[in-house]
Amino acid sequence: MRQTLIILYLLTFSLYGFSQISPKEYNILKQSIPEETSLLTTNSNVFLAGEYLYYKTILFNNKDAQFSNISKITYVELVGANNNRVFKHKLKVSNSFAFGDFFIPGSIRSGHYKLISYTLWSQNNLKDNYAEKDIFIINPFLSDNKNVDGVNNTQNITQINKTDSIIHLDEVAQNFASLKLNQSTFGSREKVSLQIALSANTTSINTLSVRKVDSIAIINPPIKNEIQYEPAKHYLPELRGEIISGYIESPNNEPVNDIAVSLSFSGKDAIYKNAVTNSKGVFHFIITGNYSNKPLAVQVQDSKRNEYSITLQDKTFNFYNQFGYSDLKLNSDLKTWIEQESVNHQIENAYFAVKADSIIPNTGNKDFYNSIETIFNLDDYTRFKTIRETFVEIVNTASLTKQDSIFVFNVPDLVNLDYNRDLNHIEPLILVDGILIQDNLDIVNYNNSHIESISTVTGQYVYGNSLYNGIISFKTYNGDFKIEQLPFSKLVEYSSLLPNKQYYQPNYDNNPALERIPDYRKQLLWVPNINSNENTTISFFTSDNKGLYQIVLECILPSGETQQVFKYFTVN
Repeated sequence: MRQTLIILYLLTFSLYGFSQISPKEYNILKQSIPEETSLLTTNSNVFLAGEYLYYKTILFNNKDAQFSNISKITYVELVGANNNRVFKHKLKVSNSFAFGDFFIPGSIRSGHYKLISYTLWSQNNLKDNYAEKDIFIINPFLSDNKNVDGVNNTQNITQINKTDSIIHLDEVAQNFASLKLNQSTFGSREKVSLQIALSANTTSINTLSVRKVDSIAIINPPIKNEIQYEPAKHYLPELRGEIISGYIESPNNEPVNDIAVSLSFSGKDAIYKNAVTNSKGVFHFIITGNYSNKPLAVQVQDSKRNEYSITLQDKTFNFYNQFGYSDLKLNSDLKTWIEQESVNHQIENAYFAVKADSIIPNTGNKDFYNSIETIFNLDDYTRFKTIRETFVEIVNTASLTKQDSIFVFNVPDLVNLDYNRDLNHIEPLILVDGILIQDNLDIVNYNNSHIESISTVTGQYVYGNSLYNGIISFKTYNGDFKIEQLPFSKLVEYSSLLPNKQYYQPNYDNNPALERIPDYRKQLLWVPNINSNENTTISFFTSDNKGLYQIVLECILPSGETQQVFKYFTVN
């Protein structure tokens, strides 16, 4: 089934060549690819400025309510009134789920927000186009704490009060999971052992959160209106990776089909790809590797490139107008709680440097010509002032000459000289930090002291739809080479995938270095994936933040339904 979907997807992509498709094309495609929906879970729905919002999104297949393997990219946004987007995260989906976090800054206004998650494919649905959670943020550092600007439905007022009642106290659903603690009361910085038993009725995608109970009540929470809505545009699913599409135009009415286009994400882990336009001038790239927050460079590769302009496709979320927001009213009895929580958050943030989460490094991208290249690390040789001198004295597999005031690179294939004689007019591919060079002066005049290495590949090389007479690839020390914005090129700041993290956990066992560091953590533990259907034990440490704590294990059943198991303990 999976192989069939990929073949169908590739056929569709080759026919239409754009990640946006017509309603008719979508109706044909959805006969073979099921609808997809998202589910969201968070560590809370009420936050103060200065703490972290943790979230997890899970993809489901609407056809049989099983986990979805359709999309490889999912999107999560936090949105306020008037479509004020606080953040948009792009995440790589692994085993049908993805997770991330967001630090709530002191610049954000108090009010009602929407946390949403979706995929390009799910936006095509008539309903359940996205998952939605109401998020309430309180910011005591700003003078205006009444509501979000521009609330479009002022008849709805959500109130937050202090309360002494605890919902679901010690509730345990024995039929699918159970939680057991080594004791019910702990001291500061004491080790907690939690035994988790999951039954065969649960899946492998479960979430664990341990957080101090705020003892607050949300009065008149907003209600999501379940409506069917015909999308204004339709998308292909990102089955293999992220889709980046666009089109080229010619003001001189030149043909726009069969024009080569290149894409570059520069840097140490550079990505370079080629594509060719269809009859409408449309091109597409499928990105499976990882890239950093550096400009995306897309260029037309054509002798008449100055006659073309590039437009990249907009992938804006379709359904902002469905959201309704409430005015947020804070009861006066919250004053003491807000003051104490704010002090704790400020203390924690003051020691961020020693409590930072660890970024899980991604496997670096390999150059597409890797393993057949000849590498010249310039620090292994006597340094020369110019690129031209470097090619004369060091790079013996390629040359740089000046012909009629024009600098020309050449990668001679001396072994197959007679065989390739008719192809010698074809130019080599020149890259600097993964960026295509079409004007050789851009690299000839570059400061040679910034070049770390030069790699060459000899012989004719076919990449995408383009043929090159060899490859010359320059890499700088900092991976920061830039080109000029021209009509035939498009340079845009392009957000990278959100990196996975290993969340900070202190270990107070025989670790005197931590004794002098304050610990007022409110969120003691966040594990976005408890991957086990057997008994497992998880250990963590309490903090100096005394009070009642809630353990929430959110389990996903095979039907797609979610169930929660609660357990409580006290730190005093």
